Amino acid sequence: MSVIKKNIPGVILCICAFFTHPAMGQQTTPGGVIHFRGAIVEPLCDVYAHAEHIDLTCLREGKKQVHRVDLQQAPALPQDIQSIATVQLHYLNAQKSLAVMNIEYR
Repeated sequence: MSVIKKNIPGVILCICAFFTHPAMGQQTTPGGVIHFRGAIVEPLCDVYAHAEHIDLTCLREGKKQVHRVDLQQAPALPQDIQSIATVQLHYLNAQKSLAVMNIEYR
């Protein structure tokens, strides 16, 4: 019991040093300038995959648009979707039951 009482001040000192050291090492800067380049764009389309088709839900010019694309015709997307993205379908097996769809936004 006396050993624990002797070690309590040392343990408290170690805990205090542990919490105060990182705070002392931080430096603050008086200010700065952030430069932004780019454009504000619309959010990405939501993709919902089904067995025979995919549904693309896109927000275009503030309006929600839903497009249904047959998986057999995935490269032949509607014109309004082609203006914002390209879709590639890569089959992983010969039966064409497993695939990876890559949607690349412009």
